[in-house]
Amino acid sequence: MTSKLEKSLLEKMLKSDKKLYLTITGGGVGVVNKILENGGASSIFLGATIPYHEDDTRNIVGSILKLVSEKSASLLSLNAYNQASSLNFKNKECISIASTSTLRKSGTERADRVHEAFICIRKYDGIEYNKSTESYHIVFNEDRTRKQEEDILSAALLAICCSSLTICKWNLSTYDVMKKDIGFTDKDIIEWQKSTVKESKDEEDD
Repeated sequence: MTSKLEKSLLEKMLKSDKKLYLTITGGGVGVVNKILENGGASSIFLGATIPYHEDDTRNIVGSILKLVSEKSASLLSLNAYNQASSLNFKNKECISIASTSTLRKSGTERADRVHEAFICIRKYDGIEYNKSTESYHIVFNEDRTRKQEEDILSAALLAICCSSLTICKWNLSTYDVMKKDIGFTDKDIIEWQKSTVKESKDEEDD
């Protein structure tokens, strides 16, 4: 179910003159349904890639050790950028966002399993993509159910999409409002961290 605040974010997103492409693995795919459910999204939304099996994800990120990591999210966002730029025939600015996560699974989990997500954003100005990427790291409270973690991640991705399209301001106070509106508490998330990474020449050539 889309909350009142999420509907407001969607309305603002649809007014953007930018284009969005997503790559999501592990969880949070509910954000795609949120973007599409009321129609009209083709004005901003180019599409999404959803690799789920490990082999399919590794076809994109290669043989790096951890699939759920900032590096993996960066490579997934580059894949999203490549998809967006190939489809963006009107040469509008492309925003590519990728998420890789480990959420609760049914049955017994190993003791050191961390429920977390890494999200990476790339922007394209019509000439080249921004060499600096924004990344978010979210750690979920282990007491949350799989459904709750999915809902939290989908809502966070929607807010980040809105922020990246530059038609609403995204900060912790906005996030607190979003949690309250949807019914989350401060105990749902243990850590919320944002960082900006400047890519090296080696990373660009990989």
